[in-house]
Amino acid sequence: MRNPLRRVLMAQRYAMIHADVAAQTAHIHQQMLAIFNTLPQGSTVALFAPHAGEPDVLCLAQQLHKQYPQHTLCLPVVMGKVDGQNQALQFALWSTGEPLVDDAYGIAVPAQKHWVTPNVLFIPCVGYTNAGDKVYRLGYGGGYYDRTLATLRRSSPDVQALGVAWRNARGVFEPSTYDVPMDALLLG
Repeated sequence: MRNPLRRVLMAQRYAMIHADVAAQTAHIHQQMLAIFNTLPQGSTVALFAPHAGEPDVLCLAQQLHKQYPQHTLCLPVVMGKVDGQNQALQFALWSTGEPLVDDAYGIAVPAQKHWVTPNVLFIPCVGYTNAGDKVYRLGYGGGYYDRTLATLRRSSPDVQALGVAWRNARGVFEPSTYDVPMDALLLG
């Protein structure tokens, strides 16, 4: 049920016209800046490098560094599998201008890996659904962010999960027992 929905949402994503992408990206950036205004001093914030037509939150990084030097930015890094199971993501410190390299999935990650633990995560969504008063994301099916959030929240229950999605990414699906709800959803 989820794979056909992923295919439909991905096709919609790739069909978006350039002007709509630009307008929705600007709207997402406004929401991100509003969130940065409320973050506790010294927050460690995980952004993500855009992949497969995702909203580009990374292009806002230079402004974030200038406007909010008290916060640390980082990017997720896929760590691979152990005993055939995808592992939780790790997060590498990153500043604008520092080199990025593509990982095995073609996703940009910091060339130098200095590990940090984020307390705020902006998370890309293929899709999302509302279930009661909660919002759940639909990812690519690997469970990386769900494992990551479960791991982070065991040691720090206040970790914020902020989904980032295109406006047309709403779908209908039943959240699984492993799905972690988002604390907020930023829509284009």
